[in-house]
Amino acid sequence: VGVGEASTSRAAEPRTAIGGIMHAAIADRVFPGGVVTYGRLGRKGEVLLERTEAFGTFTFESNVPVQSDSIFDLASLTKVVATATSVLVLVDRGVLRLDDLVRDYLPEFGTGGKEHVTIRQLLTHSAGYKAWYNFNSLGLDTKERVLGFVQSV
Repeated sequence: VGVGEASTSRAAEPRTAIGGIMHAAIADRVFPGGVVTYGRLGRKGEVLLERTEAFGTFTFESNVPVQSDSIFDLASLTKVVATATSVLVLVDRGVLRLDDLVRDYLPEFGTGGKEHVTIRQLLTHSAGYKAWYNFNSLGLDTKERVLGFVQSV
């Protein structure tokens, strides 16, 4: 069986379940909308079925529907999904320790009162930084501007 060739009865099960979860979450105002991609793996790891479905709108106040190819700002999810996982793999391999100073790996970071910030503090949001910056409005479109901003906060 190749991509998209699952039986109709089996294909409807995840679609109905996922659709129900998404519609309930939108109705409960957990989030205004989203995109879900799902599939099934065969015994040899091949993709048997893959679907991408869009649900809801971009904001609670908007009538603009989410499309299956919509792009979302995942903001803080990057820290828990990618950064924390990668750092903990490096800790497990003995490459770094959570109590190492960030400046030991990123010397540019260790200025303006950030000389003693540890990797652990960054990962646990306990380094004393503002919770959120609107990066889209800051014009940080070059490496130099990003570095300048990081050094200034």
